Amino acid sequence: MTEYSGYEAFEYLEEGEDYQSFTLPKGIHNGEPYEVPLDEDDEQRAAELGENSIVISFHEHRFISR
Repeated sequence: MTEYSGYEAFEYLEEGEDYQSFTLPKGIHNGEPYEVPLDEDDEQRAAELGENSIVISFHEHRFISR
């Protein structure tokens, strides 16, 4: 498996050339990130799932097209 090297999504695009930049209003924010506390068993299970499963970020991929 490839290790994360600091790549940002769409970093190859250039502002003004490939897309138009705009500022979102302050009301469009989903809150601050937070950690969900897990006990030892759940922490181990989460680690195993992350290691052995395909994980899809619904933050970036909110829908499935057919």
